[in-house]
Amino acid sequence: MKKCVLLLVFLLVANCFSAQNTIVISKRALKVYVIDANADTLKVFRCACGKNYGNKRRVGDSRTPEGVFKVASIENSKYWRYKGRANVYGPYFIRLNTPGWRGIGIHGTNAPSTIGRRCTKGCVRLKNSDINQLVKYVDVGTEVRVLKDKK
Repeated sequence: MKKCVLLLVFLLVANCFSAQNTIVISKRALKVYVIDANADTLKVFRCACGKNYGNKRRVGDSRTPEGVFKVASIENSKYWRYKGRANVYGPYFIRLNTPGWRGIGIHGTNAPSTIGRRCTKGCVRLKNSDINQLVKYVDVGTEVRVLKDKK
């Protein structure tokens, strides 16, 4: 019993000091990078982002917010619907805490041909196979940096 308690305490303390990965989103390159605590790139995914250039200014402007955010939740979105269409968000929706904006996240898609384009209403879109990989590298609280684009 003592060994179990000591192991649990050790794991809790170790978890408090372990560094998380960081997600960096380049709207210029249309790429999502997973960076570890040593600044090593673990994964790179092609993405789609907001149709319009620049930082988000208002609801409906089709811009992806720029700045440093945190993952608020990781949600199963397989059965979500948008305007009557099923599976629009792919298998996962990584919801970001973006002060001033609601519903911004990183998610999959039912239109993989859109990846590598500027075509979203503000979210960051990945292929479903890529979002399935990305969720393995993030937790609630993971830092997400969305870099400024060129315009």
